[in-house]
Amino acid sequence: MAFYAALASAQGAPQPAPGQNTPYVDRTLIETAPDIAAEIAREEAEEVAQPDGRRGYSARLLGLYRDPNPGPSVHGGGLSLAHSRETRDWGLWRFEADIQRLSDDNLQPSTVPRITVYSLALPVTGRWLADTAAGIARTSGSGLMTNSYRVYLPRSVIAGATTRWYDERNEVYASAGETGSLFGAILPQYRSNGGELVGAGWIHTASPQWRFGVEANYFTGSTNVPENGNYSGVVEYSWTPYDHAKLHLLGSSNGGFGGWTDWENRLANWTYRYGAYALSRTLLYNDAFFINNQRGAYARSDYYDLTKFASVGIDAAQINPQPRAGEIGTNIVQGLASGTYRLGRRESLGGTLNVLYQSVIAGEGITAGPSTVSGSASAYFSKSSPFGTTQFQYTHGFQSGGALDSSSDGVSWTQDWPLSTTSSVGTTLGITRESLPEGPAYRWLAALRGRAVIGNSGSIDGNISWNRFDPTRGSLQRGLTFNLYGRLPFARNWALELTATYDQLNTTQLALGGAPPLLQAALPTTFSSRYVLLGIRFQEDIGRPFGVTGSSTGLAGTGDVEGRIFLDENGDGRPQPDEPGARGITVLLDGRITARTDADGRFSFSAVPTGRHTVTVAVDTVPLPWAPRDEAPQSVDVPLRGTARLDLGLTRLR
Repeated sequence: MAFYAALASAQGAPQPAPGQNTPYVDRTLIETAPDIAAEIAREEAEEVAQPDGRRGYSARLLGLYRDPNPGPSVHGGGLSLAHSRETRDWGLWRFEADIQRLSDDNLQPSTVPRITVYSLALPVTGRWLADTAAGIARTSGSGLMTNSYRVYLPRSVIAGATTRWYDERNEVYASAGETGSLFGAILPQYRSNGGELVGAGWIHTASPQWRFGVEANYFTGSTNVPENGNYSGVVEYSWTPYDHAKLHLLGSSNGGFGGWTDWENRLANWTYRYGAYALSRTLLYNDAFFINNQRGAYARSDYYDLTKFASVGIDAAQINPQPRAGEIGTNIVQGLASGTYRLGRRESLGGTLNVLYQSVIAGEGITAGPSTVSGSASAYFSKSSPFGTTQFQYTHGFQSGGALDSSSDGVSWTQDWPLSTTSSVGTTLGITRESLPEGPAYRWLAALRGRAVIGNSGSIDGNISWNRFDPTRGSLQRGLTFNLYGRLPFARNWALELTATYDQLNTTQLALGGAPPLLQAALPTTFSSRYVLLGIRFQEDIGRPFGVTGSSTGLAGTGDVEGRIFLDENGDGRPQPDEPGARGITVLLDGRITARTDADGRFSFSAVPTGRHTVTVAVDTVPLPWAPRDEAPQSVDVPLRGTARLDLGLTRLR
């Protein structure tokens, strides 16, 4: 009791009289409640002050300095602007612009700034939404059409327009414009390749199990890729949410053809993926340097539970399987396996195995070289302790076949050192012995990395690594790499950004086995590169999402409901100029949203979802001797971005 009394006295609480029971007082709640209330009031005030409709503003001003050695230094600047605004009836609009200027024009030949305007989730009808982009953008497409496990249909960069219309079961997309590419030392800029592309596609969900898709494109005008038209189709069948099969066919107007299939199914903790593909030599796809003239198959299995993960797979492929005279092709078979096992809450071990077999397919006039087998295997052990997370790893690599037989063995120690909840440091030490045809060689590695969190949204990340290569013959190499990334907020919505890198490679020529001294002297001894990108960013996001009034109808977009409650003196159900409105009557939308009529009997509901709703007059708010002509809810159809009108008369009770 004396302890509690002393504690209460120290906190300024009144002391109980001797012999009186001490009441329990939660000082923490009492003292912090006003602060919590003030914080809640502040947040509510800010929320009330937020305008309807989310909107965002951002700007980045960037400066670049790059100094490669050998080579000339480069400096320049860039400006990135973006603005987005959500509207009630016309979806989300966004504007983006990236502009850069460099001191060396050879790094940005014939480029133009990237400027794009987006319209997203625009209600077209009650069921259809549209996403549209104009300016520098990528062509529209569907993941069902473009993605597979081994083959990918790339989207082209165009200066033009793209659009995608979609509802619950359909997706229609189209694109048209001049083709080009994006690249830039600071910000992405557009460079034309002279081609023109127009295309369209359609994806249809016929049922929860079946999906279909077709696409057609026409490309012309480029000096890099031949003119071509291409057409593709895809069908997917899903017998469960986790099991599906897909078949994809692609053809081009020059006679090229390709097809691929992907299967995936899950059984307990196992996931199986397998498929095959074949792409002809002449197959073309828009302006892309499409990976054609190959065929292959794959199979992969993954297992996962709370303590174990395992993966095993095999790939077989032929690149240029029927080489012409003077050409070569390649047979490839690759196997891989990996696994992790958690020994307990703090320990785990695992490993990987990768084996690659390659052989040459020789065309007429070509002598096939020897087959090669290469691969690697690794094993690691990881443990968490009060000193951080420790990992030891052993790696073995090998290559056999021809004159390049070699092997390597390496060990490394990686340690994450705990500092605080907002900062961390890690180290890595490693050594590898390589058995090369000219003799043994050693690689040494030492690395340090760190991260520190500054405030709520600031951070600094950095790493530095040193490596050394000691061969029996050739060049002794020593390298140093430093990277620093930082983001430092200095005012509300403002932050400084920094990216800095430094690379240095020193080489010392060892004996070349009789090479002339002039050749040895001509070899460079030092390569270095310095890169600094400094920026200042402004980012502000304000507003709150537009709310809707009334029940959801499953349709896109909103409209308004307006009406008038009037005293129907003649009983014809139609408002006449001399029939006054009824003031103070409560009207319900969908039985739950209320509005009260004004002096002229008018009421309104805004932002009502498109589709059918009900309007009801609250009978208990109608003064005697008047009553609604029909007390049942009245139906009203709300048009997209339009107004539905409903006039309701009150008749005199007899």
